[in-house]
Amino acid sequence: MNAPPALPDRIGEVFEGRYRIEALIGKGGFGAVYRATQLGIGRSVALKVLAAKMAKNPKEVARFEQEARIVAALEHPHIVSLIELGQAADGSLFLVMEYLEGESLARRLRRGRMADDEVRLLGRHMLEALSEAHAQGVIHRDLKPENLFITQHARRGTCLKLLDFGIAKVVGAAAPGEPLTATGMFVGSPKVMAPEQLLGDPVTSRTDLYAFGCVAYLMLTGRLPFVCSNIAAYVRAHLSEAVPPITRDGVALAGPMVDVVMRCLAKDPRARPASADEVLAAWNKAAPRPIKRRSAHVRWLVVLSASLLLGIGLGLAVIQAL
Repeated sequence: MNAPPALPDRIGEVFEGRYRIEALIGKGGFGAVYRATQLGIGRSVALKVLAAKMAKNPKEVARFEQEARIVAALEHPHIVSLIELGQAADGSLFLVMEYLEGESLARRLRRGRMADDEVRLLGRHMLEALSEAHAQGVIHRDLKPENLFITQHARRGTCLKLLDFGIAKVVGAAAPGEPLTATGMFVGSPKVMAPEQLLGDPVTSRTDLYAFGCVAYLMLTGRLPFVCSNIAAYVRAHLSEAVPPITRDGVALAGPMVDVVMRCLAKDPRARPASADEVLAAWNKAAPRPIKRRSAHVRWLVVLSASLLLGIGLGLAVIQAL
């Protein structure tokens, strides 16, 4: 069985006789993702090919196939869709998914602050995707700006898509017989990871809600709840440090949206909202608003007015007593 060609050599290759590889989108230890053209209909697709060394690892193959089953089952406007799972003639496994044009949420955030309407729209799309996944017994476990993609739909306009279910966990009746992650081991991004996930404890839908809280905090403020220099510091912060108030330009924000984000960031999963639907109901209520602080001049006027009223009241009481 021959190994797949080196990554650069695949550009221009007609993969499996029906997908012409056009460009490399990304690569890593798992393999590579390409932009390809589906011959016959001329459709652009994303082609994810598992590296040959991974294809020899039964657990990696099982994880790859599980990702395909998960994406296939989650037919939703805000979740990337699967076209095909297959095994190439050289033995390598591959996924074909819809190709998205646009940018990741991570790249969008690097360009500057989001308007409140944009935050509300993308947050709503994220929660709707999580709601669908959780209803199917799927915990994403890697919700982060890099796995959220902003694209434009011909009719719906701006549309956010949830990507990469490679480390998702299936719970409930649909769960596989043998776990693909060792007990006590955490996978994902420590920057946005819930305490129980960092500890290697069982995860639930509320684990994804913690990650949503981190991403929403970032969208609202331009920064993550914790900004640390290394993984150990992130672990310590998520496990034990208080979440800083949500502020913008030094001004604290308030409102249902802010309140529900802070609830999502509770250390104890039981203190978080029960579901993505519950978060969504609060998320749609109102945009965050600055907490107005009285100026020192106004505060002195209030104190003076209260003193005068108190003086008048005491005077009247004395007159009545006489």
